[in-house]
Amino acid sequence: MGGFATQGIYLDQYTQVSQEFRNAEYAAQQIFPRVPVSQPSGKIARFGFERFHRYNTTRPPGGEAREMIKSNVVNDAYLTEPHHIKKLITDYERKAAASQIQIEVTVTNELNDVLWLDIEFAAYNLITTTGAIPQTTLSGVNQWSDYVNSDPIAAVEAQKRSIFTGATREPNCFACGYDVYVKLRQHPKIVDRYKYTAPTGVVSTQQLASAFGVDNFIVLKALYDASTNQSKGIFGSVNASTSPLDFVWVKNAFLFFRPDEPALLTPSFGYSFWWSDQSAGGGPAIFRYRWEIREGEFLEARSNYDFRVLRPQAMYLFLAAVA
Repeated sequence: MGGFATQGIYLDQYTQVSQEFRNAEYAAQQIFPRVPVSQPSGKIARFGFERFHRYNTTRPPGGEAREMIKSNVVNDAYLTEPHHIKKLITDYERKAAASQIQIEVTVTNELNDVLWLDIEFAAYNLITTTGAIPQTTLSGVNQWSDYVNSDPIAAVEAQKRSIFTGATREPNCFACGYDVYVKLRQHPKIVDRYKYTAPTGVVSTQQLASAFGVDNFIVLKALYDASTNQSKGIFGSVNASTSPLDFVWVKNAFLFFRPDEPALLTPSFGYSFWWSDQSAGGGPAIFRYRWEIREGEFLEARSNYDFRVLRPQAMYLFLAAVA
């Protein structure tokens, strides 16, 4: 018996184009600056407001200088937790992968994106569930999508004083969800300020920063699959083409103070603490190991972090800023 002839058989080949869907950017570390730490837990000293007290500094003849009250130092704390995720590359997948598809690079990017999305939600959940953060929920004519009645610049300006008096620094950052950004850049009260420099009627992020009087205007663009819930793991396949994507930060906005870089004796709304452990700077870092029983190799992304709000008065949160 003769074998099967292979001549003339056409096999589909990968083309020179492909599609990969990724988040354009994440913003968690723009809100909670990264602080590398050498231990998984530790203390953060928070000094009191004794220097703002008024003292009688007049010294009577022959008397002693009056004594300040003892400083009230409170220790906040951080506790990092491991956040790991892995994916198997089978020997078959590695052999079958086309030369145009670098399977290890693709899987590494996937794992990193999963961790960064989890990190984004850590920041979002902390901000929206910390009751001590001053906030208001906008509705009706006060929402910034009402171009006739609302005034977002006035609304933001009205809260700067509370941040200044609560954190001893003027707010220097404004962040908002993508839906809020789209409405703000076309709001008549903002466009009118730049009608000669924004002839298209749409202002830039730099102009928005100027309008709100801050150094940094941050657009929160991270997307997630709204059909899945966080769990110990998701098994099976996900049809990316039909998954409903939504924005992590929805329609919220917030004004806050953030130092240019983490430093001693400097107020800040919050920080993220990253323990190095085995991963560079707290990760995400990629590790690999063989799993013979499944005939493949795992790539595992590892990270160790903790997000902490240290001065809730350094932020003002606008919930449901637009309809």
